[in-house]
Amino acid sequence: MHAKVSVRESTLLSGKPNFNMELEGVNRSVRQENERLMRESLDRAKMIKNYTEYNRMIGGDEIP
Repeated sequence: MHAKVSVRESTLLSGKPNFNMELEGVNRSVRQENERLMRESLDRAKMIKNYTEYNRMIGGDEIP
C-alpha cells in the first residue's frame, strides 16, 4: 500500500509535482460533495413524501 503524501511533499521529494496525487484529492472532494448533495436530495424527497401522506390522512386533496 502506498503512503499518502501531499502534493507539496511529493514535489519536495521528487522536484516536480505529482499531478495524479493532486487529482486524487480533487476526485475525493468532488465525490464527497456529490454524496452530500445526494443525501440532501433524498432527505428533501422524504420530507415531501411525508408531507403528502400526512395531507392525505387529514383529508386534504390539494397540496399548496
